[in-house]
Amino acid sequence: MSSGTTPRLRAHHFGPAADEVGGMATVLSTLAEHRIGADEVTLHATWSMHSRARTAALAAGALGTILRLPRDAIVHVHLSERGSFVREGALVLAARRRGLRTAVTLHGADFVAFTDERRGLVSRVLRGAHLITALSSDYVALVESLAPASTTAVVPNPVLVDPPEAAGAQTPPAALFTGEIGVRKGVDVLLRAWPQVRDGLPEATLTLVGPGTDLVVDPQPGLTVLAPVEQRRVRELVRAARLVVLPSRAEALPMTLLESMACARPFISTPVGGIASLADGGRLVPVGDDAALAGALLELLRDRDAADDLGRRGRDACAATRGVDVVDRRLRELYTALPVSGRASAAR
Repeated sequence: MSSGTTPRLRAHHFGPAADEVGGMATVLSTLAEHRIGADEVTLHATWSMHSRARTAALAAGALGTILRLPRDAIVHVHLSERGSFVREGALVLAARRRGLRTAVTLHGADFVAFTDERRGLVSRVLRGAHLITALSSDYVALVESLAPASTTAVVPNPVLVDPPEAAGAQTPPAALFTGEIGVRKGVDVLLRAWPQVRDGLPEATLTLVGPGTDLVVDPQPGLTVLAPVEQRRVRELVRAARLVVLPSRAEALPMTLLESMACARPFISTPVGGIASLADGGRLVPVGDDAALAGALLELLRDRDAADDLGRRGRDACAATRGVDVVDRRLRELYTALPVSGRASAAR
């Protein structure tokens, strides 16, 4: 991204390892690849889903990095819930104690419920940040009550947006799900809806891509299940589909839907978390309603023109509010306003 800021901004992001599957890892990779928000953007891994031992080693290494960073560094820690508020939370407090400019981004789908359980821990960690960014306005009032002295801002995840001609009118009647294949993501509802879709449109296909969790997926006509794939392949699958489907029970603001919009593909999802703010790019159905989900799937899988129009509108909305340049400008403004103390300071 553009440089020329004086003094130079150097941001260090702490979160999942680059080889992880999931929206947070995708966000961090995009931030680094395009130097979003700063003139220098460096990633530091703090956890891995593959090994507790590796996570412990990564977290220890990240703490050592924070203790060695120069005083003009910006430490930006990415938090979800539960163990993250202990592991990455310790990094937030260490950075603040060193007097470094400190920011956090909240990614978790269950942040409100977790805060109800561990309000003291959540407040202590968030009060260690000068800047707290949320993915949607839903969390702002809660965050401000937990850390009233911190600056709170809504900053969307950045996405690479395809050119306008990328809308998918020539795609087959194919639906794509990407993410954890489990109950929280509503895959059980999708599997109940799918026979209804096939009854109405026998040529329709559905592909599930992601790690299995708490759900056994039995074979169905037109259904394909794939193991997790790298992000480049995910975008290829999105472009090959007519629509993306995510009937979740809980979310923050899923990258799956942003990727769908960025590729000019409509989505079908549920109004949980910040998803309602993306309504320009898709259809929303009630949580757990397989009949409504089947109806929405049939509508867009049957009507290529309707899907194409919705995809174009979503792509334009994504470019205007979540494109790389847009997020870069906003994050630079927020980073530039952070105080430079030049000495150690503990959060009050």
